[in-house]
Amino acid sequence: APPACWAMWYANPNPPAENLMSHSTDFAYSGSRSFRFASWTSVGGPPYEQFLRTPELDLGTDMMISFKYRSNQLGTVAFAVGTSENGTDWEWQADVNDADWNSWKTYTLHVPSEAKYVAIQYKGQFHRYLYVDDFTVDRAYTVDFSVVDSGDTTNGTLNATLEGNHINSGAGVVEGSNIVFTATPEFGYRIKQW
Repeated sequence: APPACWAMWYANPNPPAENLMSHSTDFAYSGSRSFRFASWTSVGGPPYEQFLRTPELDLGTDMMISFKYRSNQLGTVAFAVGTSENGTDWEWQADVNDADWNSWKTYTLHVPSEAKYVAIQYKGQFHRYLYVDDFTVDRAYTVDFSVVDSGDTTNGTLNATLEGNHINSGAGVVEGSNIVFTATPEFGYRIKQW
């Protein structure tokens, strides 16, 4: 069963019991269980795609949704996360293929205020599980930054990273995020102010 008020559905109209989504005590980031996507058996198994969708959201402002994820063993386990304003038409983000079998990772998505639903699309392969846990929703704050240029020349660059990942100006972050800015002046220029 999905978490309360959440919905789940399968690309396979009759998935075998070994390929049913469920709560699991195999791995949990916190607490005693997580949610598990499954594509364990190939007998009656394909297609393996599975979906978990939030209840209808009324955000009112842009939000950041994040969750922990991991796989059960070595090998690729792919998933995508999407948003929808009506629950039918989805805007899917790029596939995530880096689920680790021995540690949890964090997925974060900037969700626009117009979104009414968020879903995870599991793109399983034979003999795989994907575990997700600790969904959080936080207000999104936009980070804007730039280099002030003089005339027709670029005086340098300004880069930003969040948890080691590059972010662009206009990215959404949650309150308390640690952003590292790196300013690199062009030859003959220096940083005037920060």
